[in-house]
Amino acid sequence: AVICFVMAGAFIVKLAVDSGWLTPARQIGIAALLGFVLIAAGFVVTKLDRVYASLLPAAGVIILYLTAVGAHSYHGLIGFELAVGFVAAISCLCIWLYTALRNEVYPITGALGAYLVPFLLGAKSHSDFTIYYFVLCTISFASISVWLESRLLAIVASYLAIAATLILSLELPDTMVFARVLPLHFAAFVVAAVVQSLKGRAPMTTNEAWAYFPVLLLFYVGEYALVYKLSPTLAPWISLSFAGFLIGVYFLSKKTLEATSLESSNLIAAFTSVVVFHSFYIEIVPDNFKPWLLPAIIFASAFLPVTRVTVASKHVIPMLAVALIALCEYVRVMFYLIGDQDPFPIILVGLLSAGAALFFYIKRQSRVAYESSTGVVLLAAAHTLTILALYRLLENVSSLAVSASWLAYAVAIMAWGFAIKDKVIAKSALAALGFA
Repeated sequence: AVICFVMAGAFIVKLAVDSGWLTPARQIGIAALLGFVLIAAGFVVTKLDRVYASLLPAAGVIILYLTAVGAHSYHGLIGFELAVGFVAAISCLCIWLYTALRNEVYPITGALGAYLVPFLLGAKSHSDFTIYYFVLCTISFASISVWLESRLLAIVASYLAIAATLILSLELPDTMVFARVLPLHFAAFVVAAVVQSLKGRAPMTTNEAWAYFPVLLLFYVGEYALVYKLSPTLAPWISLSFAGFLIGVYFLSKKTLEATSLESSNLIAAFTSVVVFHSFYIEIVPDNFKPWLLPAIIFASAFLPVTRVTVASKHVIPMLAVALIALCEYVRVMFYLIGDQDPFPIILVGLLSAGAALFFYIKRQSRVAYESSTGVVLLAAAHTLTILALYRLLENVSSLAVSASWLAYAVAIMAWGFAIKDKVIAKSALAALGFA
């Protein structure tokens, strides 16, 4: 219905223009009048059909937005600042329509118009004004979302704000301004989400929390790219500070609401995992130190209380991130042991990692050793590292020394397995014995 009204209005305007009767000023005036008539008609027929009535003002609002665009960009009747003022007024009208008709289509339409219309008005040629106009829009819609208690409005506006600012940053050279402005949008919507939760004593649901995850990633990628252009060294540390800010806000909210946990905990954990994996592990940790993370992770994991990880586990994403780091470093150590790198540090890393894996197995023996192939995979990984490390350690001595070391290791593992009455360990030694 909305599309039909808009298309009908456009067709009538086209006929009038082709006939030469409509001057630019008349076109704008009649279009604005049509928009207000549709809004008024919505109130008239509200009692007859509330659903249909809500569509009429929505069509009227769209026509008003198009009127502001046409008056500035097509006919040049008004300046940029006045056009933006009209857009802001129309957005306020959308908010009022929501309070009157209680339909979330109006504030969302207002947000769409407020963020998208400046591009149609020529945002590239009015960059400074548009940048700060977006900030004002964000503050306004973040505040309105709290006032209306509308999570949907806050979510939609956050996507529009971050995306619009990043699109504008692709066309303009002032990276410093965008690097400073983008966190303002981030902070405004985070604060709005927290205030709304505290105001109504109703934290976000799981679905509401995860709805923010894509826009958080969009913000992270955009802000990191902007800061990286200014200072590659500083970029990962600033990214970590944003994750720290979210963690702090989460614990503050949890304490204020007197809750043991909030539904947004998984969102915070997921975003923090992404930031730590990229900014800390990939960007900050030196390459020559990364292999040492493997034995450290395996050894520390032996003391974790979690025994089985599933998709529904509370901290599945952080654990997957840590597991991915361990896997990457395991592959790195394997290639280093096979390759031509300096053997002594990497041999030590390999032996420590194998020892940590065996310690993990014994520490969790009653829980994971006899579960499917968990113990077999863990022991196979440890034996592989040990075999390669012994090879690199003794390759310059003789092949006999290498084989003897493998045989001694296999016998030691087999004896250990029989001593503690663990068949999995004893049988796993057969692989090392085969190498020998």
